Amino acid sequence: MFLSLCFVLFIIVSSQNIPDPRYAQASALVDAKLYFFGGKLKSGFVTSGVWYLDLESLSNATMYSWHRGPSIPVAYYSGTSCVSVIDNSTVFLIGGIMYTPDTPNLNFDSKIYIFDPNKPQWNLPRFINGNVNFVMRNNIQAVINKDDRIFIYGGQNFTSNNSSNTMYNDVNLLFATDHNNIIWETLLDTDSTSTPLPPTGIPPTAHFIQYTATLLSNGLIVYIGGIQETKATSAALITELKLFDTNAYWWSSQNVNGDPIESRAGHTAVLAQNGIIIIYGGYANRNNTLYNKVTPDVAKLDTATWTWSAPTISQANAPPLHALHSAVLYGNYMIVAFGLNVSGSTGLIPDNNSLTVSNNIYILDIQNYSWVTTIPAIPTTIPASTTTIPAGNQLPDNRILQIEIGIGVGGAILVEILSFFGYWYYQRRHQDLNSNYFIYKGVYFAFILSF
Repeated sequence: MFLSLCFVLFIIVSSQNIPDPRYAQASALVDAKLYFFGGKLKSGFVTSGVWYLDLESLSNATMYSWHRGPSIPVAYYSGTSCVSVIDNSTVFLIGGIMYTPDTPNLNFDSKIYIFDPNKPQWNLPRFINGNVNFVMRNNIQAVINKDDRIFIYGGQNFTSNNSSNTMYNDVNLLFATDHNNIIWETLLDTDSTSTPLPPTGIPPTAHFIQYTATLLSNGLIVYIGGIQETKATSAALITELKLFDTNAYWWSSQNVNGDPIESRAGHTAVLAQNGIIIIYGGYANRNNTLYNKVTPDVAKLDTATWTWSAPTISQANAPPLHALHSAVLYGNYMIVAFGLNVSGSTGLIPDNNSLTVSNNIYILDIQNYSWVTTIPAIPTTIPASTTTIPAGNQLPDNRILQIEIGIGVGGAILVEILSFFGYWYYQRRHQDLNSNYFIYKGVYFAFILSF
């Protein structure tokens, strides 16, 4: 009975600590914690909720470890995020469509929110130079380089719930001097009459959104896919890629050969070893209908030879095709989370009854190109200077704290269990024998055993 009761209570508690299905959320990987910010639910409700998944728990296929974080000051979706390379923890949440939480009112209080996961808390930045050129926008993806400079291409107008479908062809450059004060400059597009920092080369002739942006080690940003201003997912966005040099502010184009890969939007991309970009999912816009299925689900771009290839992947454990999901690379595993299920779609309208929204986690082993349900536990690496036990055979302070916490929590659980069974035994001996239940802390329990 004890084991069964504990198992049932564990499942009940765990099942309550799982985020609702959603799509178009932002995400960021901080150490082994994968954060998810906001998102849109199937009902159309936009959430301000923050969740994070402990990726170390992915070594256990039966129960992932979800945790809540402090809510965003606004309900949020269709924006972008990136993590500072200076401290590897500060998260910048940029652009997006925002609402005052739990209301239908659009919110334009800030273009950027800064999240400190160590405290944890949200902060508003101060713009040193102010910026009158940047119009609030969504459907963008930011990248951050080794100097903590953030680059954002284009985006779609967001001033009145996208009543204007204007798309932009500029590059915005942000530099957070101390994660509170931000310098913001705009590399204006070729349609502008003036530009403070004019990019050169060959800028995109057709504006596009819902692309992926991947920063290579040489400073090039590779833009893949997206929806053009004509609302089409053009094949040219897959076979002729746009590159932006973050060192020289230079646009260029790159023709790509190899296996046929359908153009797409709402997909994700991660950078693996040797300059390999792996993309997953997405959808196509055909005949003015969104969320058409694309093939293949997974594709590889070799940036050394600029060649596409479609790896052969078993469908065992494979997810249905997703779009507007999140994906990160953790070790040799691509973690895919949330999003729209467009696997059987020939064109869906957002928020209708046939729309399937996911809160599942899928894992792609990029060494063997197979979908798996767990990843090996990553061993803790002990620095050479701490390989020996401290003098006096004492454990390090953090280990002592972990043990003390474990003893305290275990002791509290044991006391509660003993209290419960003591009370149960007392009631079983002293209560009316015809009664088949008792009340403990306001909860009804049935007698199923007797002595």
